[in-house]
Amino acid sequence: MKVATWNVNSIKVRLEHVLTWLDRELPDVLALQEIKTKDEDFPADALRAHLRQILPPYLIPAVFVSLAAIPQTPSGKVDRQALQRRALPTGDAPRHAPRTPAERQLVEIWAEVLQRPAATIGIDDDFFDLGGHSLLAVRLLARTSEGFGRRLPLAALFGAPTVRAFAERLADTDTATPAVLVPIQSGDAAGALFAVPGAGGNVLSLRALARAFGPQQALYGLQSLGLDGAAPAASVEQAAAANIAAMRERQPRGPYRLIGHSYGGTVAFEMARQLQAQGDDVAALILLDAQAPGRERAAPDPDGELAEWLLGQAAAEGLTVNADRDALRGLAGADPGAVLQAHGIALDRAQFDTLYGVFRANLDNFARYRPQRLQRPLRACLVRATQGTAAATADATDYGWSAWLAPPPRVLDIDADHFSLLDGAAAQRLADALRDSGALPPDAAADVRHAATRRPPPTTTATIADQRGTT
Repeated sequence: MKVATWNVNSIKVRLEHVLTWLDRELPDVLALQEIKTKDEDFPADALRAHLRQILPPYLIPAVFVSLAAIPQTPSGKVDRQALQRRALPTGDAPRHAPRTPAERQLVEIWAEVLQRPAATIGIDDDFFDLGGHSLLAVRLLARTSEGFGRRLPLAALFGAPTVRAFAERLADTDTATPAVLVPIQSGDAAGALFAVPGAGGNVLSLRALARAFGPQQALYGLQSLGLDGAAPAASVEQAAAANIAAMRERQPRGPYRLIGHSYGGTVAFEMARQLQAQGDDVAALILLDAQAPGRERAAPDPDGELAEWLLGQAAAEGLTVNADRDALRGLAGADPGAVLQAHGIALDRAQFDTLYGVFRANLDNFARYRPQRLQRPLRACLVRATQGTAAATADATDYGWSAWLAPPPRVLDIDADHFSLLDGAAAQRLADALRDSGALPPDAAADVRHAATRRPPPTTTATIADQRGTT
């Protein structure tokens, strides 16, 4: 029997190795072998839906093509020229063309921002499914403001991610008010999760995690003040109070389930403290790779902080910046917009000032914050991203949280870095681990879709592998 092999980075890979990995990690993909494409339509929608669970949006193919057989050269190798000559469809389903001048103008703006032909964008196509991410969303809203003379909140793309819905939102004069609470995913309101993003403050980073929990799990993002024109929060306490006020509009009373990533973990902790002081219950506090506050901070380093912000923004979106931290240390004295565009991140000066201003304000808030121990015991869980640098600190076990939480937080380990923790396969395994470990109360995990596929409950420290870059 002939066995297919490939050379990947000078390492010989056999077909049986690939199939073994697929069978273990992605059984649904392996099952696609059973589809008879001659008798049935290729299930592009199902495949795309599955890939959304394991890949970031920019890696999802825009078009799927079904072949009865891979063309080969006379020597038995893949005929790449024959593949390149094959005409590609513009999409897997009929696209709905724009019907109004506003929709036509929006399609042109989306095509410019996403850098793809306008003919490949239908009015019902999702911005994120087309490759959009939070930085492109900033550009999109800026171009929309220029073209229509109306500014929408950054989080508007969650409620209106298509051209059709976005045009309707622009026509509605009552929808431009910036909001702290952003509905990322509707679901079971009784088990809603309220999530605080990192120092960048943008809730768009939570989209993949919401999908990983499944469609029945309600998840609301709590966006940082300052991203939509208002002044940034002046303290962690102010940010927490604003979040609680917005949260109570959706859910007037507890118990509340809080999640915070990075700096957002500190804000979520302060929210829990204020809620307990107000006599409310907090059912769960999930800290996603979040360092405990209250430590001595190094002297201010504007160059280093700007470089950290740039690299963090790029990493969060899967973008490549062709420079390391040291090479970017001169940014503070330069034109940041020009430097960012030179490294593949197209933001004008006003957009940069807004995004970086919120980031700096949140860093300063974290440095000034002096935490207090909670008044009552609380179910808390710390998720550590083991590819990051936090594990090398003096408080590697619980990142210093045992000083403020009693009992100490339960610890789950995810084999991911600080940013990939919220994306792709790591986000799915994170959601599974939080469900299966009991870190979230049962009614906060209402999606029955996972019931038949759950792994056995992990031990106190669960190691969850992120497959990004390993295949």
